[in-house]
Amino acid sequence: MRDDDWLPEFLATEELPETFRATLEWVCRPLADRAARLRQVRRRTAILGLCGAQGSGKSTVAAATVKLLEAKGLSAVAVSLDDFYLPKSAREQLAKDVHPLLATRGPPGTHDVAMAGATLDQLRTRGRVTLPKFDKATDNRTPRGTWGDHRHARGRGDLRGLVRRRPRPGGWRRWRPR
Repeated sequence: MRDDDWLPEFLATEELPETFRATLEWVCRPLADRAARLRQVRRRTAILGLCGAQGSGKSTVAAATVKLLEAKGLSAVAVSLDDFYLPKSAREQLAKDVHPLLATRGPPGTHDVAMAGATLDQLRTRGRVTLPKFDKATDNRTPRGTWGDHRHARGRGDLRGLVRRRPRPGGWRRWRPR
């Protein structure tokens, strides 16, 4: 039985074409089914990762997969690796001390690996997890008060994934080069 009542609103909010339904069937639904099976077989939180080029749809696939898992009664959250970038001041110091390229987001060494590891550890336990946010416009982390929360209770069946947090829906689709 399928519970896709959320799909029309999701397509509208994300400004996705009807053809996204094929991606849902060929990518998101099999991913959600596999994640749910992993959770059931292993009897512990399953953490999944998505990779792909910029703009390839990781965030959209992650968000749709979370919706599918929630429809199954599982607790799921999408988290972005981008949210674990070191603060700008730390990257500037690395650029002075190690190599100028480390001032830029992306190269190895520009993520807060300890914070990412601690967040993944928290996602494996029950209770409240604080999820950091990074603002690319300011090239810095947002203040802790703006970070997101995820609550879960292991007894309900949990699945959390290291996937992508949602940027502003449809923003890149409206952009046109000048």
